[in-house]
Amino acid sequence: MLALIKSLLETYLGGFVRLIPSYYLFGSSYRDFFRYYYPSNGNINKNTEDLVRLNLSRIIALSKKTSFYNADNESIEQFSFINKETIMLQTNRFLISKAGADYITTGGTSGKPLAFYINKNRKGIEWFWMTHNWSKVGFDVDKSWRAVLRNHKLHGKKVVVNRLMKEYQFDNFNQSAQYLDFVIDFIERKQIPFVHAYPSAAFQLAKRALSTGKKLPCVQAFLCGSENVLPAYKELIQNELGIRMYTWYGHSEKLILAGEGKTCENYHALPLYGYAELIDENEQNITQSGQTGELVGTGFINTVMPFIRYRTGDYAEYVGETCPDCGHIGLTFKNVTGRWDGEKIYTSNGGFVTTTALNMHNDIYDHISNFQYYQDTVGKLEVRVVPLPTFTQQHKVEIKNEIIEKVGEQLVITVVEVPDIEYTINRKYKLLVQKAVV
Repeated sequence: MLALIKSLLETYLGGFVRLIPSYYLFGSSYRDFFRYYYPSNGNINKNTEDLVRLNLSRIIALSKKTSFYNADNESIEQFSFINKETIMLQTNRFLISKAGADYITTGGTSGKPLAFYINKNRKGIEWFWMTHNWSKVGFDVDKSWRAVLRNHKLHGKKVVVNRLMKEYQFDNFNQSAQYLDFVIDFIERKQIPFVHAYPSAAFQLAKRALSTGKKLPCVQAFLCGSENVLPAYKELIQNELGIRMYTWYGHSEKLILAGEGKTCENYHALPLYGYAELIDENEQNITQSGQTGELVGTGFINTVMPFIRYRTGDYAEYVGETCPDCGHIGLTFKNVTGRWDGEKIYTSNGGFVTTTALNMHNDIYDHISNFQYYQDTVGKLEVRVVPLPTFTQQHKVEIKNEIIEKVGEQLVITVVEVPDIEYTINRKYKLLVQKAVV
């Protein structure tokens, strides 16, 4: 019955319901953060540091209700760092209450999924902050429609309309040329201003649009998250197609949410969403611009199972505590690399290289539809490419030589043509399929 009501609300009644302003429609948690972020004096930057301290004090007070954290801790610096394994081994010691909570799991893209409890009202909070990010490129939460290419499998339907969320859902599991042409024509016909997509899906759509002479002038921006963003994606979408590819960093644990700026492409951690840190290999906070470290988050949303100083396994380059380009207050970083364990390619000398170090030059994308690294044996790497008609044996040689130039003889490289690459169950792109045992 609940599923039927939800379906009716989204597909038939949603248009009427959306006449209600978002301030009221998305619940009390949405309204609370709207008032929180837009105080009556209108000066958020003046209040940011005080509000961060207030939130940290609230989370530290909650930590005293758990059996895991040290009840004597009074400042964030006194807490030890934790990670996924810490919580997996001692889940109940982090839990304050199951009341008003959902039990969820992460996607498990870097090993066994993490399961934990989190507040039911998180969706209103998350939607506020996400649309706040998107507003930097003109998104209006009450008016803007989106074409969505993420994890929807439509089972034979070409498009599903969700009027409640103002979105047209497309089947991202179907990326045939014919279907992408349908999506492109639909976007043009409906004049949809935003494409909300996994970065890999946005790249495929943009590439097809360019190859068929469609520039998608109605699209103001591609809204892209939940995957690593390869340089080739932005090169094609922003420089060749001429449309902003707006990206952000976030995760299921809801500890850090960071979006690009209106005019710059640095990631700006939202200080009222969670407390973000960047640490070096000695667990010291990074303060030097250009240094790379691991992102650590203390979330403000989850009050039933607080995560304090949680090591995300994601790495980024430090820019500053304020953005030098636009003045944003809060941790600013760039060049994010995904879950570190999922990005290692193991070499014959006992070491490893990362996929970031093996970025291929942009010219090769003119001759392939997609590619993926695959490793099941230490010291060997298979590069799987989905070829376009112009792909030749010479391109295979170029790919192989480019990688050898970067890693020497530490890897035996094989380039293989395949009809498609391997995706996750949610149709997320995997740059590396890692099955080697070390």
